[in-house]
Amino acid sequence: CKRLGLVIKMRFSQNLFNLFNHPIRRGSSRREADDVIRGKPFGAQIIRRLNMVNAGAKLRTGFHKFMRVVAVRAADDDDDITFLRQLDGGALPRDPFVPDAPPLSRDIPMVLGNTHDETRNLIGGSNAALFNLTWETLPAALAQSVKQFIGDYTPDDVVAAYRKFYPAYSASDVFFAASTAARSWKSMIIEADRRAAQSGPTYAYYVNWPSPADGGKWKSPHTIDIPFVFDNVAQSNYTRDGGLPVEKLAEQASDALIAFARTGNPNTPSLPNWPRFDPEKRPTMIFDVPPRVEDDPRGSEREFFAKAAYIQPGT
Repeated sequence: CKRLGLVIKMRFSQNLFNLFNHPIRRGSSRREADDVIRGKPFGAQIIRRLNMVNAGAKLRTGFHKFMRVVAVRAADDDDDITFLRQLDGGALPRDPFVPDAPPLSRDIPMVLGNTHDETRNLIGGSNAALFNLTWETLPAALAQSVKQFIGDYTPDDVVAAYRKFYPAYSASDVFFAASTAARSWKSMIIEADRRAAQSGPTYAYYVNWPSPADGGKWKSPHTIDIPFVFDNVAQSNYTRDGGLPVEKLAEQASDALIAFARTGNPNTPSLPNWPRFDPEKRPTMIFDVPPRVEDDPRGSEREFFAKAAYIQPGT
């Protein structure tokens, strides 16, 4: 889905619109590209890593052309590599969604989706301690995991705001809600707003259905929408024990996106009317049992983090 956001802006996209004429983009989005200055030296590094130094000139030249559009960042310890698409002045002449949505694809209908609890597995999947935070340990956990995404706010500012928004939340609930909103959800909000500003036909959804897997710890995490939109809930640990209501929800979600792929409109008889997204009411389809449409869901969180500059996470 991140690559799709890039494709709809690339200079040769007009030749691909017969393939990508009704794009559906889910999960955390990427609205910026890296620049050619940062990307160039890493192309040479990857060539060394792949033992291509002595490869034929034609192969190395082709790889360098590939690296014009794919930038690579390596950590100081030379172990971790992050791939980002790269402004090369040719195929990708500008950032995909900065300062606005790509005019080239403004008339292309698009669905943007996210899940309610993205970071429960994105961050919590590798750190079980995050599910047992206390109010005393929460600020340090936020500082460690998402400090770069909260702008001028302090972790204590975030905790205070979220305790006001959701008085019944535990410390771990606040961690995952705030990290999802600041890190994974915000780019989708920006993209939806910028497409709507161009009157680009855009539809938004969130998956809010909480998974019962592992005692319910994951709630609605990153990728839980995949078994719904492909109608194969029996294949995912998150959804296989949901029973008949979840099977029905998968039929509704998949039918909607099949309708969108065919016509550019996701409305079907089995769902409530799904309006186009607009920046005033912000109507959004909520895939839950039962599905519903909400205006500006989690608006207090959205408004809170709107004051923090968006930083794009790597991959």
